[in-house]
Amino acid sequence: MLTENLITAPGIFPVAEAPSRATGVQWINPLEHSDWDGRVADQNHPARSFFHSAAWANVLTETYGYKPVYFVTNEFGALHSLLPLMEVDSGLTGKRAVALPFTDNCDPLCADTIGFKELFRNAVEFGKLSGWKYLEFRGGRKFLNGTPPSLSFYGHSLDLPPDENAFFGSLKSSVRRAIRKSEKEGVRTEISGELDAVKTFYSLQCKARKKHGLPPQPFSFFRNIHRHVLAKNLGIVVLARRKKTPVAGAIFFHSGGQAIFINSARRTKHFSICAGIISSCGRRSAGLRGAA
Repeated sequence: MLTENLITAPGIFPVAEAPSRATGVQWINPLEHSDWDGRVADQNHPARSFFHSAAWANVLTETYGYKPVYFVTNEFGALHSLLPLMEVDSGLTGKRAVALPFTDNCDPLCADTIGFKELFRNAVEFGKLSGWKYLEFRGGRKFLNGTPPSLSFYGHSLDLPPDENAFFGSLKSSVRRAIRKSEKEGVRTEISGELDAVKTFYSLQCKARKKHGLPPQPFSFFRNIHRHVLAKNLGIVVLARRKKTPVAGAIFFHSGGQAIFINSARRTKHFSICAGIISSCGRRSAGLRGAA
């Protein structure tokens, strides 16, 4: 079953209006804690995703030089609440904090609004002292009732049955035809976590973005994805080739019971015949019950 949800960035909050500092909150760098992923997993919060992991923090920090500032509360030695932020220092726009950059949605992991407000007050106080212009949240809408979003977009969640044939049968007839057509035309897919596959994907993406007049992300971003994500079996690259020529690709991350579609690249004329087979191959590789 495919569901479509409106996802809103709750807004941008100037740090000039600083409430009093709450107690019991710490700010930490998760990369300095070798047990970080285990602590987040033990919290067992339903909104937990790959983007709360140390792997993603490493990618952002090493690629762009962002400073991780994660606000947490602990209870009986275990993680209780989490507000992940990255300090972004730009010569053009100044200092700000984002939760999190290059991330579609990253909810605060809080049990209730009271817990979120405690973290939020500390983040604002820290931001005042650090010279932040504003805080930008990409998630946490339920904690900010009535706050107008600065940006809205749609996210899609797809339930994946364990039976691949059943999954194929549930696809739209047009998608099934596209997959069959691509197979007849010799399109074959491959799954990899190797750096060579990342380079092939990046080449496709550069060509696609050039066609649309957009600059590509630096290759260091994808090299760090390979180093911290793919090489640790936390994601895959799926490539489609026609007569050995790469025509489409996609990157998936996975954590717990979710596979997350991150990025895609394609040759324009092959879009209709490759979109379905890339999605299907991504589902098989993940071997999971849920995807986003």
